Amino acid sequence: MGYMTKPRLRKTVSRQTSTIVIGVCVLAFALAYFSREPFPSSAFSTTVGTQPTAVTTPETSPAAASKTQTKPVSSTKPAQRPVSQPAPAAKPASPAALSGVGSLNDLLALQKSLSCSVTVRNGTNRTGSVYLALGKFRADLANQVSVIGDGTHYYAWVRGSTSGLVLPIVSVSGSALAFHGAFDPAQSISYRCNPWSVNSAIFTPPATVTFTDSSGN
Repeated sequence: MGYMTKPRLRKTVSRQTSTIVIGVCVLAFALAYFSREPFPSSAFSTTVGTQPTAVTTPETSPAAASKTQTKPVSSTKPAQRPVSQPAPAAKPASPAALSGVGSLNDLLALQKSLSCSVTVRNGTNRTGSVYLALGKFRADLANQVSVIGDGTHYYAWVRGSTSGLVLPIVSVSGSALAFHGAFDPAQSISYRCNPWSVNSAIFTPPATVTFTDSSGN
């Protein structure tokens, strides 16, 4: 080979330089291409054989759920008929007051326990209280005279006195009691009476009084 001329030498060097530059560029491009990060696998989720990813939603708290729930529509129930309650047992009626005009004997014949206010209808209009029970009576008059009839005897005395009279019922008339300041059990009286709880002690002649039989028996 002979020596190259300068133009030919320059042309050869220029070609070699271009080849080297092209090779370096290709190498740089290849390195840059293969050094990039791979695509994420999620980008290829539509690939055949890949199951779709389930989408999860955040749970709703009970408090929030209660706010979002719709209140149930209240249905109108038919009005229930009230259950009838048994009527309370009627209380026994209290005995009615007894009033009228009669005699002490009439009241004794009723055989009731009575407490009476009486007025003697003989022109004196003497008043007093009479208690009847067990076939007995006691009369306390406003003139301070008291009389007890126990079925066999009359006992008459002036309240506060230590002496009195005792008269057998079978041997004397009621007029004898009137004579001693009491009244005849057969005499007309007006009365107003009410039931009372019996106190049998009031039918016992007082122990502080000495009773004398004035019938002559």
